[in-house]
Amino acid sequence: MPMLDRDRFKSRVVAYQKYADEWIIYKVLDYMRIKFHLMRRGFDFEEHGMYIAFRINMILLGKMKAAKYKRQSTSYDPEDLPSYRKAIKDDLGIDIFSEPDFGSLMTHNKQILSYLGGEQFASLCEAIRRYREHLVASSDAIEEAVAELEPALIIPALKYAFSCVDTSRSEKEMVRYINRAFATEYIRLQLKQTGTRRLGRRDESGRYRNIYVTPSEPNAWEIVFAPGVTARMAEQRMARLTKAQRQRIQKVYDIVTEDIRTGNMARYKVDDRGSYRINFRYLAERLGIEESTLRKSLSKARAA
Repeated sequence: MPMLDRDRFKSRVVAYQKYADEWIIYKVLDYMRIKFHLMRRGFDFEEHGMYIAFRINMILLGKMKAAKYKRQSTSYDPEDLPSYRKAIKDDLGIDIFSEPDFGSLMTHNKQILSYLGGEQFASLCEAIRRYREHLVASSDAIEEAVAELEPALIIPALKYAFSCVDTSRSEKEMVRYINRAFATEYIRLQLKQTGTRRLGRRDESGRYRNIYVTPSEPNAWEIVFAPGVTARMAEQRMARLTKAQRQRIQKVYDIVTEDIRTGNMARYKVDDRGSYRINFRYLAERLGIEESTLRKSLSKARAA
């Protein structure tokens, strides 16, 4: 990475932080049109912003493996070329990936043809053709992803990252921080947009991990009582309560119903299956009572 600020990276970031000059934001977006995945590994970029654009593109490419943007050819086998590469490199000392667009293969084609034989050499050429088709499809997919995600996710996450970075640090440190901050904010915005919740859990070995769940359609009576409770079942339970208990549970139900209607579900908890759960502190505040009082009331109602 360049050590000098010859691309005025730091001064552009300062301009954004002090004067809301968004030149650096849109410069990174321009760099994202570069087909980074076609470049050989270890490529040094000329400008700091390119490293940020590269990282964003890699995030998008990774997400597309399980997203609708993926348009990978069914004939492409990612194991084909690495197998040929390893055999040729081990036996001939030639790395077919060492030069752009398989230049080393063209340079040593007679030697490789003699080593592989006509049939296998033809198979190698076919694998390269499918690989190139795959890269074109990936390029198109990235462009589609950028166009769709840019306004709601990419630009806001970039603005967040550039606004938080410490400009007293070196350009290299700034780029590293911006990449981390972008990834964190991008994920946060994406979860918010899709409604996905991140839940912290400990696995069998005691290690802390995150799981991601998409909340199911909220049902007021299920939130008040338990998953699977229908309106008829809730009515039967309510009939077994005292008048004071019924009034309190009805108030809880009314608040939950209103929150569902207005889409105000952020304060509710979600379990591992995606079912909404009551946030006792939130509802106690809405009712103007102690949290412990609400817990006791609901515990009795659920046991009725």
